Amino acid sequence: MAWFRRRRRADLGTFEPPAPLPPTPIDQVLADGLLLARSAVRMAVKNLLIVAALRDRRDYDLEVLRLGAREEYLLLARHNVDQAKRIEADRAPRRAPGAEAPARRRFPGGKLVEEDELHRRGPQQLRLLANALAIVADDADAIDAVIEEARTEAWAEVSQALDRRLAEVPSSADAEYLRDREARIRALVEVDLSELDIQAAEARVMAEWSDDPEASA
Repeated sequence: MAWFRRRRRADLGTFEPPAPLPPTPIDQVLADGLLLARSAVRMAVKNLLIVAALRDRRDYDLEVLRLGAREEYLLLARHNVDQAKRIEADRAPRRAPGAEAPARRRFPGGKLVEEDELHRRGPQQLRLLANALAIVADDADAIDAVIEEARTEAWAEVSQALDRRLAEVPSSADAEYLRDREARIRALVEVDLSELDIQAAEARVMAEWSDDPEASA
């Protein structure tokens, strides 16, 4: 019957994988990697500053920050070396003597997957980036520059949090505020003003930072 007539299959031809893109110059890869690493280290130092000042109530310590920034760079360097080793291990799977080599990957249609230059030089790039990160870790000027950027960002973040909290304080023209003003003053003079100022500022900033943690990203 005509109702059950099969449709003819469209001829889609033979699959041809796209030509590989030219690899990015190694110098550009290293520059991009160092830029990303600098951003990560700056964020780590900024968070360290905020936590040290508001939660731990520690004074600004440049030497501690230098050690922290240096360790962050070295940690990223070790991560790149470990990643290079993993890639090399995946490319050379262990097999017993006399066993057949593992089958090579193929595209749909049976064509072999040829590893392009970008994938072949991956471990080399990772090790070069690790070396570059280790060099920056020992560069005092570079470390101090990252710390200064982090300090500026941390102070801006804390200042914005304080400004937003202060903006919520009622104005002097508010009737309720004026009515309760005398009682507030009496309550204020009965406590240690200096300790109150410290605790209030810390509580406000920590609350603001906890409410909006993505503002520090």
